[in-house]
Amino acid sequence: MICASLIIVPNYSKTFYGFEYEDSFINSAVAIDDNLPNSIYKFRTRPYQEKERGHLEGNGFFTGHYATYASYLWLIRKSFSINSAHQIHKLGNSILIAITLLTCFFISVERKKNLVLLSIFISLCTLPVGYILNSGLKENLSFCIGLIAVVASLKKDKNITLLFILILILTLVKRENLVYLALPFIVIGKDKWSHIKFITPILFILLTQIFVNPFYTEVLESNSIGQNTFSFDFLSYQGPIFVLSLFHYSGFILVTFLIFLVKVSKKSFMIFGIWASMILIYSAHYRSPFTIVTKEIQIFDTYRYLVNSIPLFIAGIFHGEVRPIFNSWYTKGLIYSCGIVSLIYSLNSINTYMEEEEYNYHSPSLLVLNDYKNNTVLDVYPLISMLDFYGSNSIGVGLLDSVTLKSNKNREVLVLNRFDSKPIVDWINKRDTLVKLNAPYLYLLRPKK
Repeated sequence: MICASLIIVPNYSKTFYGFEYEDSFINSAVAIDDNLPNSIYKFRTRPYQEKERGHLEGNGFFTGHYATYASYLWLIRKSFSINSAHQIHKLGNSILIAITLLTCFFISVERKKNLVLLSIFISLCTLPVGYILNSGLKENLSFCIGLIAVVASLKKDKNITLLFILILILTLVKRENLVYLALPFIVIGKDKWSHIKFITPILFILLTQIFVNPFYTEVLESNSIGQNTFSFDFLSYQGPIFVLSLFHYSGFILVTFLIFLVKVSKKSFMIFGIWASMILIYSAHYRSPFTIVTKEIQIFDTYRYLVNSIPLFIAGIFHGEVRPIFNSWYTKGLIYSCGIVSLIYSLNSINTYMEEEEYNYHSPSLLVLNDYKNNTVLDVYPLISMLDFYGSNSIGVGLLDSVTLKSNKNREVLVLNRFDSKPIVDWINKRDTLVKLNAPYLYLLRPKK
């Protein structure tokens, strides 16, 4: 619990969502909408892209992400009346990890309790998990529910109902979590497969998938990139980086080496097989249009996906036979010492991430809040502006495009061309001009005299 607190609490007041623009910001953008159904379409997130006088409006955009985590954040905001958008997911994630740790402690079998706690501790000490817990990514909910599910699988007979409920939630958070459906078939004996307690929840989970239709997202993504979302080409350059991340000091090396604490059993071998299939799916699936062009990804690009797979990996460890070396005080001391060193490294790296996001994403918003409180902001990434100006009723937000820039304006308009990613000079009317302001990527659209 102390470890989890160190990851989140010191950074609670800092504005940080995570660097994956759409995925990190979209859940919070849904959470700030007072009318939740407005920002959900076919069980997917679809927040509005405009804000006027404190109200969200316009056409919904960026659909495709399951709305479970976003709905959870909406509930957190309404329950605690949070006025800063970036603190919604910080509080929500703190509650999630606290519930997870307490639940895992109380439901784990006594003979495996030390292994369970050690594995979770090591996971929390890694940089990727620390990054995820500070972000607005839905992997937070998936990771926490996954941990409880794999601990519950150790008492499969006593916790069979709980296990199926958790798997149901997992499949409604991320579509790739459908691989968890294989877990009950491994940990629960074949003699129970024909029982109603086993068949009924399996059928119900499958029926919910008919309702949410996971293939709908694939169609959207395929149309967006103009090709199939799975490819051996993606696997060829992404797969090696996923493997490297498992052994890299900034990735999951400590978690990976937990496997040497146990003898792999038949059950654990099959669970590792499920985990490996999830990694294969991730490696063969496109990460972004940018990576398709460059044909490369960085270790950082593997973080959120491997974090989502960690519960299954340590499930394989839980179902193995503990080696005698694990009971040595020297071994435990060495592992905990490595964990503490990794935690210190992670906290320092996360702080660097936050400083970088503050400068590149949020510092222009501070200038607007201080000097341009009654203007309209046209942003190439309007989700960020809507969250930064969540508490302001006087600042309008719109999508930066050639249509809005060419229309007539009765007052000065601020243009936020984040990362200078759009050729905005070609979009403006001849009677207007752009004036660069003293903040990254921020301009003033002003009529020529």
